[in-house]
Amino acid sequence: MQQLGIKLTEKENQISKEYKSEHSLNKSVISVRIRLLKKSSRLIDIYGILHEEIIQQHSQGNENFNIGNDQNCDLNQISYNADLISE
Repeated sequence: MQQLGIKLTEKENQISKEYKSEHSLNKSVISVRIRLLKKSSRLIDIYGILHEEIIQQHSQGNENFNIGNDQNCDLNQISYNADLISE
């Protein structure tokens, strides 16, 4: 999140750490943010920024772009998750 200049609150960081401890550490940060969205409405805006950044990077040919870890993001899956969240 720091790459985009977004500072999470202490509570949001704690939720993120709890999620990562429940799952493997190489899970996509996007998945963590999806989980966070359910707990903090403020992060809906952050998710939108992340989503737009990924779309932009992929449209520039950077298919493997991700935020915060080494695992590739599947843009289709992110779009699908974004649709689910917005419903």
